[in-house]
Amino acid sequence: MPEQATLSEESNGSFGGDIRVAKFTRLLDGFSRKARDRRSQEASDDTLRVARFPVLIDGFRGQIEAWQKSQESTAQDFNMLEVFGVTGDEVRHSMLLAWLLDRRLEKGGTHAQGNLGFRLFLEALGLPDAYTEKSYWVRRELAGDESRVDVEVAARGMFVIHIENKIRAAEGLDQTRREWADLLKRAKSLEIPSNAIHAFFLTMDDTSADNPTFVSLSWRAIADVFERFAKEAKPPEVKLFAAHCAQALRKSCAKASGEERRSEYDEEPVQ
Repeated sequence: MPEQATLSEESNGSFGGDIRVAKFTRLLDGFSRKARDRRSQEASDDTLRVARFPVLIDGFRGQIEAWQKSQESTAQDFNMLEVFGVTGDEVRHSMLLAWLLDRRLEKGGTHAQGNLGFRLFLEALGLPDAYTEKSYWVRRELAGDESRVDVEVAARGMFVIHIENKIRAAEGLDQTRREWADLLKRAKSLEIPSNAIHAFFLTMDDTSADNPTFVSLSWRAIADVFERFAKEAKPPEVKLFAAHCAQALRKSCAKASGEERRSEYDEEPVQ
């Protein structure tokens, strides 16, 4: 009897083992079929993508050719400032602004449109139009006791405007604090009333100055002034040049804004 019990136990164990082996075999077969089906589908997808690739390339080339053909009569991407490579040059930007604001034909105002540019500038910034009535001057790189300002527009006894221009460089150590101190001295020497002292921090992306007395100003707003100037100026060459300035400035502002967004995205902590 004990021997029969042993045989029975071995037989039951073998039967149970056969069931487990069968289940495991079916599991492997199912997994193998799914893997083969997936590889087959991926191969089919790859074949389809490869087949579509020449069609996409041909379509892309067709679009490029159509765009090039349309540009033959318009050249919409042409910009003389970009051709000369001055769109990222801080000094050249200050020169452009001074040219726009200057009324003196014998100095920087070779556009010969008098105070038109300055009047449009004042209107855009909400400053008194009466500033155009005085014999004002425009100067660049004006040195003070502690700093150097990029652009000054002023009239003795009436007003003074200082513009700190930043294209790519960051503000220097205590820069606007030093410039404000020099501006107050300058205003005193010119007998300018306190309510007619103006300081602007001009950037591509509306960056604020460390010194809150400087008002943030975007080159995008200056681009708008150039565009209005282009419409109201009389000489065709001046109109064309001003329009090119507006176009180049807008592109630079858009690029600066895009770089800022990418920088913020890159610095975003990983979750």
